[in-house]
Amino acid sequence: MPETQNTLIKIADILDVPIEAFWNFSRLDDERSERLKDCSELLEAFQMIRDKKLRLQCISYVKSLIS
Repeated sequence: MPETQNTLIKIADILDVPIEAFWNFSRLDDERSERLKDCSELLEAFQMIRDKKLRLQCISYVKSLIS
């Protein structure tokens, strides 16, 4: 299985949504759809961070918000 597909499956599992939801938000209830859109926006921004140290700082910051 390609790495990209594996990653999407893992993300879908974490978000508790079917993998198809990444292409069709309308199949989800409003709360799940909004959460998935927020996650998508966060991932798009995160992937643009080229510096590994900054990515790790970003992860630490997000984790600190849930502690």
